[in-house]
Amino acid sequence: MKIFGWHIMKCEYCHYSERNNGPKCLDCYLLDKRFREGKIRNMPTRFAIILYKKLKESGEYDNKELSIEDLEKKVYYENYSGEQNYISIDLSVRPAQVNIEMDGKHHGMSLKQAKADLKRTYTCFERGWFTLRIPNILMQQTESEMEDTMDDIINLLIESEEQLEKEDTPPRF
Repeated sequence: MKIFGWHIMKCEYCHYSERNNGPKCLDCYLLDKRFREGKIRNMPTRFAIILYKKLKESGEYDNKELSIEDLEKKVYYENYSGEQNYISIDLSVRPAQVNIEMDGKHHGMSLKQAKADLKRTYTCFERGWFTLRIPNILMQQTESEMEDTMDDIINLLIESEEQLEKEDTPPRF
């Protein structure tokens, strides 16, 4: 694609958005900066970033409800022995109290990983948060299949928000 003689290049990291003044789009640049500053432990996966961008594009969430800080979010909690711990969430959608985890192949291949995933899911559930686990394969579909998947995810988030409004229960994170 050309605009006024310039080629529109895709971000080298997420391969989704147009680049800014470098090899990365603005969101990936900001995430990389947060990673280098030690504010996040891991760089979010390409699929988590694409999901974040598609949720923003849907128009359901403004910048206060869903921001770049909700990717690779550290969630602190007190365990049963009173010690402070934290878990890192791929994408946290606060208005819906839903954590979205993008699961790669390794999530179904290791007993240790499966137990860790279950423990993280339970920790969030205890505090009133639902964890939606999305296999990476769902993010590798054709554009029309991807739209159907995004519609399903957005509908789940909207339904969760509506149920929370009825219950009027604040999150415990």
